[in-house]
Amino acid sequence: MLDHNQINLSEIHLLKKEIEVQGELLNIEKNERKAEVDQLRLELETLKKLINQLQPGFLKKYESLYLEERQSYNPESETEIDSNKESA
Repeated sequence: MLDHNQINLSEIHLLKKEIEVQGELLNIEKNERKAEVDQLRLELETLKKLINQLQPGFLKKYESLYLEERQSYNPESETEIDSNKESA
């Protein structure tokens, strides 16, 4: 005859381990996404500085336009990016 308490404790232990592993994987994913966002921020800042060198006054225009767009931006209205579309 099997001891149901022992089986339940085993199952609980396995579930606990699975949750710990999933938590670790989520942390890894979060760190990878953060690194990607940091990389994009660096690239954007580099591009803004380059454009400002080529087009003096760009940064002021950019900041002004950014503030305008930020006030009216609604992420809910944005459509999903279609990676299969060619840029026009």
